[in-house]
Order: sequence, then structure tokens, then C-alpha cells
Amino acid sequence: MNAWPTFWPARTITPRSLCTEVMILRAALAALCLGTALHAATPAEAAPVEIVTDAEDAQTKQAVLRDVFHDVTSYFEQRHGLVADQPMVLVGTDAPDTIDTLLAQGLRLLGRPPRAKPTDTDRLCANRRIGAAANRDYIIMCWRRPARYDVAWRGKTARIMAHELTHHMQYQLARDRPARRDVALNDWVLGPGWMVEGAAEVIETDYQTPLSGLTPKDIYDLQNRARRSRVTLSDLTESGSVKGSAAYAVSRFACLMLARKHGVGALFAYFTALGDLGERDKAFEQIFGQSFEAFEQEFEVLRRDFGAARDYGRNGS
Repeated sequence: MNAWPTFWPARTITPRSLCTEVMILRAALAALCLGTALHAATPAEAAPVEIVTDAEDAQTKQAVLRDVFHDVTSYFEQRHGLVADQPMVLVGTDAPDTIDTLLAQGLRLLGRPPRAKPTDTDRLCANRRIGAAANRDYIIMCWRRPARYDVAWRGKTARIMAHELTHHMQYQLARDRPARRDVALNDWVLGPGWMVEGAAEVIETDYQTPLSGLTPKDIYDLQNRARRSRVTLSDLTESGSVKGSAAYAVSRFACLMLARKHGVGALFAYFTALGDLGERDKAFEQIFGQSFEAFEQEFEVLRRDFGAARDYGRNGS
């Protein structure tokens, strides 16, 4: 069998990509300055967090979640120069029926009102080894009780937490606290859905294995999952529209292609531009140099043609 072709070519800097690099650098510098301020206030942690668990084995759960949270926030700071700009609540439990009580307790510690809408624990926790969700003030995690909280369990938890913390960074960079609406789109400003979830999926992957370390076989497998789906990026534009494994596979591969061509930092730069401009189309074109429609046309080729995906971004194309 022939060897897999080289997939990660050297990047060529063009005037357009240089503009993107400037945006990424600006976002990183802002985050680093913010990080300095946070370290001055809370030297023990990069991002203040209230960790709340149920009573059973509480000390063990607290210690595990604190270690995992530290590892993930260190990744964001060291790899991307990003530090959370406000406290948050991290709820972790293997007793789903306690989630709303624990969340209210954590929010009260931050001086914030309880969440009015109860958590859909069936959707979040049922039939999942680990379930998680993020909002602007908190991350919720629920899991089936493991035999032990070993390295494998912590690794899985950390990857999921990296995904959820990406959403917090999206809110932060896009200035989406409180959430903003786009009247013209009749939708939330933060979006499109495939960028929100796809970027979080790519960062989850990068946390486990830096994107530069993915093998061609890894890329082919990710492409194959996207190719099997008939879902298009247009189907995944509306906020909250990414649901189910097929939608996540498409969103993940789309953002992976953008990260491959423009660098993983461009995924964060997009949300920074969105915060500056308040319009998805303008932000996307400023960072990626093309419209959503043009990229979607390219993407339909990229998810079906391995050679096209392999060469995407080579020589500035």
C-alpha cells in the first residue's frame, strides 16, 4: 500500500494571511494583558472558579475537577494566550438530580441569581459517560460513576472541559455577555452554529493532540465522517442548529480546514472580529478572506476529495 501523502504543508504568507495574523496577534496580546491582571488578583489560578459537587466523595471530586480545570486553563493561556475575564461556576456530579441545586449554590457564591429554567438532565446526562454544557456563567458536567478517577477518566473529562471552555472564550471575545441579537438575521450575533460548535470541537482535538501532530489517516477519518453526512453548512447556520453526530462531524471538519489554512488562532480571531464588527459576514471575510457562501462551496469539495483537503492552504491557495 502506498504511504499516506503529507498533509500539513508549510504555510505561505500572503497580504491577506498577514492581515489575519495581525488580528490573531491583537487578540492574543489583549488576552495576555488580561491574564496579567488576573494573575495579580488571583495568583493561584488563571481563571477564578467556584467548583461545586454533590456530597458523596466530595473531596475527591473537588480535587479531580480542580486539577482538570487547571490543566485546561493552562492550555488556553500557554497555547492561545487566552485567560477568562470573569469568575464562573463549575458543577460536577454523578447525581444528575442534584445539578440545579448545586448550580444555584455556585451562582449564589458569585452573587448571581439562580437559573430560572431547570436543566434538562435527561438530555444532558442520560446514556452518556460524561455529559457537559456551558453558559456564560457556568459549566455543568455530569457522569456515570467510574470505578476510579484514573488518568483515562481525567483525560476524557479534560477534553470535554476544553470544548466547554472554548464556548466561554467565544462569549468573551465576541463581547456576548449579555447575549446580543442580530435584527437582520433574526438570530443571535454569536454564530453561525457550525462555527461555534466546530471551533470547540477543533480545540478539543488540539488539546489532546496539537493539530500539527494529526496524521493524514486522522484527517482522512475526520473527513470521512463529514462526507457521510448530507448536512450542509447552510443547514447549520442558525444558532443552536448543530445537533447530533452528523452535524458535529460536518462542523468539526469545516473548522479544521479553516484552522489548517489560517492557523488555529484564526478560530479565536473570528470571534474577536465578531465582537468588534457585530456582523458575522464581515467578521468571517475579514479573518478568512472570503464569504460564507464561497467557503461553503469550497467545503463541499474538501469533504469529498482527500487530495483537495490535503492541498487546501498550500501556496496560499
